[in-house]
Amino acid sequence: MRLRIIGCTLLLAGLLQPAWAQEQLFKTLKVEAGTPARVAVHINLKPDCTPGPLAEIKVRQMPAKGTLLLRRGKANLKQGKCQGSTPAQALFYMARAGYTGPDKIEYEVTTNAVHRVITIAIDVGKATTTSDRPDEMEL
Repeated sequence: MRLRIIGCTLLLAGLLQPAWAQEQLFKTLKVEAGTPARVAVHINLKPDCTPGPLAEIKVRQMPAKGTLLLRRGKANLKQGKCQGSTPAQALFYMARAGYTGPDKIEYEVTTNAVHRVITIAIDVGKATTTSDRPDEMEL
């Protein structure tokens, strides 16, 4: 009898939580060692194309073989019905110079009632070019 009560309580507790849509996304990214690469740009536009609040971004797993940088700025939208400049946040990854091999990052993004957990498998290749610092790159 006690097991039924605990089971019902757990079931009800799960049903009474806020209705958050949650998605789990997996991506892969190829980068060159020592060269910054834009991982993602996050914007939040309302249906009428006005900007909503910036997304809440929380890193769950930092890269083991590189650095991760979050920048705020503006993104220029050039396609679709919402064109123009809008507030945005971008994540940049840069592997340590000389490193080649796998790396991984995982982060959460929450906008309005949508919560995403994004895991990115990174394949770091040998550097062939030199590039700008990630804090100087365009979103």
